Amino acid sequence: MVVVSVVAFGAGALCLYYGARDLRSRRAIRRLDAERDEGIDPATDRAGARGNAAAGGADAPDDPRDDVAIERGFVLLALGALCVLFGALAL
Repeated sequence: MVVVSVVAFGAGALCLYYGARDLRSRRAIRRLDAERDEGIDPATDRAGARGNAAAGGADAPDDPRDDVAIERGFVLLALGALCVLFGALAL
């Protein structure tokens, strides 16, 4: 039973790690995209030459891959929590 518990804890830890990492990376990408859309240079925090042109432009369509990645992150977090729970119950 100890082997089952160790495997469940290991799988749960991996799922929690990759789920949290996926959510963090999506938030960072979204922040960078917002800065680019506003014309703010991330290195200097000042509006660049694109700042005025980007303010009057149309919004780009949403990328459905972002939604899939967010869902994948939440599913990995839920699966990780279940693995840790089953690992605790197996002890």
